[in-house]
Amino acid sequence: MRVRDDQTAVGGGRSGLRRRRTVTALAGLALTAGLLAGCSSSDGDDGAGGGAGGGGARGRTDAGTGGGAARKGPAYEGPALPGLARQAAWSLPVEGPMSVPVVLDLGDTLLFAKDARGAYLSDETPDVEDGPAQSLYGSDTPEDLVLEFRDVKTGTVRKELRVKTDSVTLTTWHEGRAAVAVTTSTTTASDGLTKASTSTTATLYDSAGRPLGKAELPEQRTQEEEEDASDSGPVTGRSFLAQGHLVETSGDTLRLTPVDGGTARTVPCEGFESGCGFVSSTATVLAAGGNHLFAPLITDGYYPGFDSTGLSPRVGLYDLADGKKVWDSAKVTPPKGVWVREDDGKTGELSVLRVSDGKVLTSWHLNPWARTRVLATYDLAGGPEALSSFKGDEDPVFSPRGDLAAVFTDDVASVVRVADGKELWAQGEDEHALVPLRFSGDGTVLYGRTLEAETLLAVDARTKKVLAKDLSDRLVPRFNASTGYGWVGAYNAGPGGKVNGFFVFPPAS
Repeated sequence: MRVRDDQTAVGGGRSGLRRRRTVTALAGLALTAGLLAGCSSSDGDDGAGGGAGGGGARGRTDAGTGGGAARKGPAYEGPALPGLARQAAWSLPVEGPMSVPVVLDLGDTLLFAKDARGAYLSDETPDVEDGPAQSLYGSDTPEDLVLEFRDVKTGTVRKELRVKTDSVTLTTWHEGRAAVAVTTSTTTASDGLTKASTSTTATLYDSAGRPLGKAELPEQRTQEEEEDASDSGPVTGRSFLAQGHLVETSGDTLRLTPVDGGTARTVPCEGFESGCGFVSSTATVLAAGGNHLFAPLITDGYYPGFDSTGLSPRVGLYDLADGKKVWDSAKVTPPKGVWVREDDGKTGELSVLRVSDGKVLTSWHLNPWARTRVLATYDLAGGPEALSSFKGDEDPVFSPRGDLAAVFTDDVASVVRVADGKELWAQGEDEHALVPLRFSGDGTVLYGRTLEAETLLAVDARTKKVLAKDLSDRLVPRFNASTGYGWVGAYNAGPGGKVNGFFVFPPAS
């Protein structure tokens, strides 16, 4: 079965899989931080999937594997994949071009889904430039599925959940830990006067298939409204799940309520004509209805606020624990070379990319019309001056640990060390422009596509040495941040068409 093109976000929004400019980096940074922090293991598994379980789900530990490794699958006969071991740790067979399974990366687990016939849900033609899959399944009517939680290192089926659902999507729990949301919807028909309404219940599960909590998502737009909506635009009048919170938008208000109980917070949004909205596919808050000001919904325990009542719009950060403001962009000095207002000479337009280890990573406009940005790091509790800065683009690619950034400006790629802004390398005039795609799981390899020749390459992230060239689209791996493992799924790919299967590799030693 092929995954729907209009991948359904938790709450009914369109998340899609196309690579997004400007805010895509936020999603990767937020989720990677959660994966590196550690995900739930299967130890102490309750086995029954009780508690907060819902949506027609009933869990059981897979009896067929007995806790051992996955059954032996096909051998990998393709080219070496830089950043990964030569041989796969485990594999699954693929019977045709439309049977390559789609998986959700839950950190220590890869999540598969099977339909009533026992076939893995698949995607025929994923784009190599797409981000990680956000959805396994989405339909207007519920369907019986089996969710298969496989250990990323061994392929062992840690648990199966049998569900009747209309969507299965990737989301995040507290501290950015990956989770999966399984939804069921109920529609109340119109009585002739009252409009028909749809309510959705989402049950969240951790990487071991254990229930985390349940939330009611009362509003969904019609299919026609979904088709008219922008994939990456902010949404108002909706409900979503992200970072373990129910995110409710109405007009200019964005309210965050913990799914598992606790104090609700409201995202401040003052002075913006179009208010603030939420982009579900990247868990990002956008101000003024565009891409000028944005920040993660929650990053390292802080949520954003936006204010345009003064001379220049500014971004603040608030402690999720007590709601107190801890950082204000109006109190920092813009990095050298960025655009500032003529009337005060010191304020410009910036967005927040992340908070990590007490540091705030920001993105400033070089000028109001250019795509080039300056990325600057500030001390969350310190002085106004930037600790480091470097020139980048509006969509930098970060290594899994966030220590390196691959940027593409003026048709030139470069890799920068984020902590001090030091450029490790930049392309020369005699080289094909390389558009960065992703780092390997350990950050040692950078995959990219040349702009002119459309050739896929892998280069050493710190030296620019070419490690592989002319790679097939199907053989550019996805990587797991917490383990460094990577995977490819292909049929009739590679030299001689010998790569047929879904293969998971350990990191290169």
